[in-house]
Amino acid sequence: RLRWVAMAPLLSLSDPGVVRDELAYARENGACGIFMCGFSCDREIWDSYFDPLYEIAQELDLSVDFHAGVDSWAVHDFLINGDGLAKFKYPVISAFHSIILRGMHDKFPGVRWGFIEAGSGWIPYVLSELDRRFKRRGRRFYDEPMKKNNMWVACQVTEDLDYILQWAGKDQLVVGTDYGHHDTSTEIEAMRLLKENNRINSDTIDKILGANANALYGLE
Repeated sequence: RLRWVAMAPLLSLSDPGVVRDELAYARENGACGIFMCGFSCDREIWDSYFDPLYEIAQELDLSVDFHAGVDSWAVHDFLINGDGLAKFKYPVISAFHSIILRGMHDKFPGVRWGFIEAGSGWIPYVLSELDRRFKRRGRRFYDEPMKKNNMWVACQVTEDLDYILQWAGKDQLVVGTDYGHHDTSTEIEAMRLLKENNRINSDTIDKILGANANALYGLE
């Protein structure tokens, strides 16, 4: 009954067949996504090293989900005494920025991208920053950038969601309780708190609690 996200053997991407076999096995046994960090294998996620992974994700209909954390010894050691924001949260935000700026959706149109456990309050800033970068390059920015690029972000119910929704759109936010994991994203009562939020209409709340996650993870 529980669907899950698989950890792919990313260091084996020089032999994509190995990775594909592992992820195909995972999918057959209930996996609906692929776990990654915003910095993985000491690389940023736009590096061509990961192209075979994204092609496999398209083929197997698995989302690619960036979770708070860091898979880079260089970054980890540089921030060894730093706080969790720079070390674990910023890589997720950087991945979001890179996917849009570098046009990764054009290269991998079938990939669904998830950004998990880093909140969503940064969405307005990053999208406005991207808008400026697009204009400086003589390009028109998207009307609905997250929908256009198949991106979903896990929000936290304590955030200013009615404002964030103006930027993200009602179809692109999901929520997680992080049950059993005591950290900054743990929200065991997320469903009750969202239902008590009088600033968001019930249709949008239902989407955040169900339909949007179904879309991200391909559960429908």
